Amino acid sequence: MERIVRGAQPDEMDKVLDFCGELFGASRTYFEARFRTCPPANPADSRVAMVGDRIASHIRIYRRELRLRGTSVPGGCLSEVMSHPDFRRQGHGGAVIRDCMHYIRSLGYPIALVSSGVNEFYCSADMVRFPQIATTLAIPQWRVALPPDVRVRRYERGGADDKAVAEIYEEYNRRRNLSVVRDAEYWRLHYSWIRHEAEDGFLIAERDGSPVGYCRATNAALSELGLRDGHHDAGLALVDAMVQRAAKLKESTLGILLPANETLITQFPRLRYKRELSEHIMLRVIDLKALLDAALETAAERLSAVGRTGTHTLALEVLGQKCAIHVEKGQASAESLPETAAATPLAQKEFLKLVFGATLEKDLAAFTPEEQRLLRDLFPPDGPVCWRADVL
Repeated sequence: MERIVRGAQPDEMDKVLDFCGELFGASRTYFEARFRTCPPANPADSRVAMVGDRIASHIRIYRRELRLRGTSVPGGCLSEVMSHPDFRRQGHGGAVIRDCMHYIRSLGYPIALVSSGVNEFYCSADMVRFPQIATTLAIPQWRVALPPDVRVRRYERGGADDKAVAEIYEEYNRRRNLSVVRDAEYWRLHYSWIRHEAEDGFLIAERDGSPVGYCRATNAALSELGLRDGHHDAGLALVDAMVQRAAKLKESTLGILLPANETLITQFPRLRYKRELSEHIMLRVIDLKALLDAALETAAERLSAVGRTGTHTLALEVLGQKCAIHVEKGQASAESLPETAAATPLAQKEFLKLVFGATLEKDLAAFTPEEQRLLRDLFPPDGPVCWRADVL
């Protein structure tokens, strides 16, 4: 039968919920709450391949605001990606993911994102792995002097803890690329749509009775951390509590998701973290011009910090899209170029590492030495982090 790929219709949501519940091994009510309490959303955010009156494949698009160089850009995050066993290996999943890229563009979103260990499927839609550094702590080697005035306790739903955690998250992540902008509703409703979060691993660190930090856990891993300015030592108490929790679960190691420039790593080397490359986050440039517009919005302060003056122009091409970056009088801007314009090709992965500030080295060999210096002045390393709870 013919395959039709499109957004789900309002009267098809019961069918979508049944499909997700059956294939993901969760209750229909869970997905109903997830789709309802993770706004903004509408039925068309479920992209489906229909074969007759059956759903052959499904991907849900979640709308997110991703921080980028002191501002933010809207992004489309992919989740609930599944094909029905009766329709696998027939190209339905590939057709839906290609449709998702067109749909995200129609929303005016310049970037797509997914968190998955099944990289090859997403690579077929021109998504690329974004490198992050995974941190692992050997529990038997954990020896650290804890701050004596920090108390760690369980997070309590609703009320004062929601407000405090929201404030800490905003303060900690305001300059962290790829972190998601969250509103008050996120914290009020997050347990209705976050999977695999262990409630006994959502902890608050207090100093003099006031919350100064928090952490969240998925199973035996610390999946998110937030600390107030000037209270980074409270992170030691939170990690210690997570270590004790993991030990009770008979775990020998504790996985920790941390920004590359987190103080726990940069100022406490005696903790003996093991750090290695992780590439579970995948991104795709949807609109190069819009992404550059956002990334260059705060470029003046970076150019001023390195004392760059004068007029400079360079043209680059990413995933078939061409743009020129102009720098003049300490300001930077982007301009779309026609397909016939000359531009230096830059691999999408290298561009994303550059614009989001990955701490790993970038391959800019195709550019002249002066152009390389300009790109590094515009986009210096900036410690991105994409918390797992945000990417579903």
